[in-house]
Amino acid sequence: MTSPAAVAEMLNDMSYEELKALNNQVVEMAKAKRNMDAIGVKANLHVGQIIQFDDNQLRGMDCEIIKINQTRVKVQTPIGIYNVPINFIII
Repeated sequence: MTSPAAVAEMLNDMSYEELKALNNQVVEMAKAKRNMDAIGVKANLHVGQIIQFDDNQLRGMDCEIIKINQTRVKVQTPIGIYNVPINFIII
């Protein structure tokens, strides 16, 4: 594995266009990883399940899944119904 100092040196030697192309590749890889993680979480969800999700207001509160959509989950919380992104869910 390459050390952070060596990576920084390689980045310093790259042109603006090369850095831009590398950035696009990194962003695409991050999106793909996030989508794969969401698919893994979604496979373990079912309506009626009690979950928690990562939100400043509702962190630690138990919420019930009402509906599972393609990218979000509708949950009943103690203070109302929320439409939560799947990657915010903590099982």
